[in-house]
Amino acid sequence: MGLLFMSSDAVTVIKGYPRIYHSSPTSDRHFCPDCGSPLFFVRNTRSLCAVTVGSLDNPHTFKPTMHVCMESAMKWLDIRDDAPRYSAKPEGMTPLVDYDPVTGIAR
Repeated sequence: MGLLFMSSDAVTVIKGYPRIYHSSPTSDRHFCPDCGSPLFFVRNTRSLCAVTVGSLDNPHTFKPTMHVCMESAMKWLDIRDDAPRYSAKPEGMTPLVDYDPVTGIAR
């Protein structure tokens, strides 16, 4: 999934009302209430928003600057660009939060 990271203040929904799922103690996922497509997620602790590029009107205007989590990529994935590849998330990219996924409470 292609993600475009930006400040939460830079994102404005101009049509409709996405549903919100509080997926962890630090993140809210916004999705289309009609089809369920993911639109963006907000990391509240960092005021950071990750927009799913495929949800944009013109996703082809964006080019990847890196590929992460390649260790779990499908073997048939054929990436044809020269953006750097990382087998896992680079250190410090996004800190992981240890939480109970059922209750959403941080441990």
